[in-house]
Amino acid sequence: MRSRIVALSASLLLGAAFASAGIVLGAPAATGAEAAGLLPADSCKVESINFSMQQGFPGHFSAARSVGTVRAQALFVDFPDQRIDDPANEMMPIYQRIMEQETAVLEAQSGGRLDIEVETHETWMTLPDPTSAYPPAAGGGWAGDSMTKITTEAVRLADPVVDFATIDVIWVFHLSNPSLARRASADNDLRLEADGRSLTRHVVMSTSYLPNTIVHETGHTLGLPDLYDVEASNLPQEDPSRTLRFIGQWDPMSDADSRTQFTGWTLWRLGWIDDHQVRCVDPSIPTEVTLHAVEDRAEAALAVVRTEQFRGVAIESRHPEPAPQSDFPDQQAGVLIYVVQGDTTSGQVIAQSADGRERLTDPESMNAITLLPGDRYTDPDGGFTVTVLVHAGMSDTVRIEPVGQPTGSPVDPDDAAVPDDVRATPAAGSVATLPPTGADPNPAVVLSFGLLAIGLPIVVAVRARRRVSGAEPRHRGAKR
Repeated sequence: MRSRIVALSASLLLGAAFASAGIVLGAPAATGAEAAGLLPADSCKVESINFSMQQGFPGHFSAARSVGTVRAQALFVDFPDQRIDDPANEMMPIYQRIMEQETAVLEAQSGGRLDIEVETHETWMTLPDPTSAYPPAAGGGWAGDSMTKITTEAVRLADPVVDFATIDVIWVFHLSNPSLARRASADNDLRLEADGRSLTRHVVMSTSYLPNTIVHETGHTLGLPDLYDVEASNLPQEDPSRTLRFIGQWDPMSDADSRTQFTGWTLWRLGWIDDHQVRCVDPSIPTEVTLHAVEDRAEAALAVVRTEQFRGVAIESRHPEPAPQSDFPDQQAGVLIYVVQGDTTSGQVIAQSADGRERLTDPESMNAITLLPGDRYTDPDGGFTVTVLVHAGMSDTVRIEPVGQPTGSPVDPDDAAVPDDVRATPAAGSVATLPPTGADPNPAVVLSFGLLAIGLPIVVAVRARRRVSGAEPRHRGAKR
């Protein structure tokens, strides 16, 4: 009986030692140091001032749902001085096909979380006034009054045959005309009643810009802001170096003609990736994070360091497909770092370049703004650095640490001199802290293993004495 008690005590001591060391049999190990470098994802949700279209959390109440089903009603209009020259309505199937392609892009970007159902009124409706009655704004976009007037009249004409009772957003298409706005516009404050439904979200766009524009404009109805320089785009001659100076072609809300992937922050903001896919990092603790390409929607899709209530730094791995039809050079795969600013209407997302590299804003330079192994970004406000360690396959590993922290050399996966055990990319979603040798031993661990060392010899000694004395084990139920 005494030997059983001793053996049990030893087992408990062994279990206590494993538990104190952070080892759980049959479950993944998680060290206290790793947990110390990460914060709950909610801690990194940068806030916004109450804009109707914003990048901060939470989204504005006027936005359409980004998870679930959104029903769009497409209406086509012309004008008394510009009638559609398509008596057989041959263009309508083409428009229909483009709408299906564009909504499929959005649904794919959402990872299947958003379903867009489009109802089309396949009849051109002539508005009561000529094109001159709907003047654009000074910069060439839609004036709010003109846009509201077009949608209101289009809904009034369609109401006898179209049921708006379940519609979430109105899409109004018109032919291109110099008298009209040269850019599409979206608004979430329409305030129009039809079939007992309050219609608040609408988009007005030319059929000439229908491809790709739907992705960008529908993003607005989901509550996303423009990420290009709106002021620069209103100039008579747009200069891409000014218009795309914030985030370039790295998000469709910046370049409406691009089929590029939404940034990881936008995906998180829309609920298209979950909190568990976001690494919210405490920059005061050196931490390594392996990020998998945003395009893959893997476990670790985004790292964020929040520096203020309305400011945060987002870090993601980008591995874009070549764009053979693009007017600009292909985007460079690597680590995209950008600042999210929630208290401004312009420049809510701004891509950052590596330390020592001049930040140019021409399209070619913006497409190559990603960081590669050896590159480092020092945040001017947060007092931390981000160093790219590994760029391999469809992932990148970065180290986030306080400014001035001594660091090792970044690992180039193409360097044949690097040992295989160093070259290997950490497992998906892994998070490790520096220094690599680990922290000092936990006193509880030392005590547990010390007690274990004392207990095991006692068990051995008791069993040896039993063998020497020849004592027979007592069978259960025997009389004493």
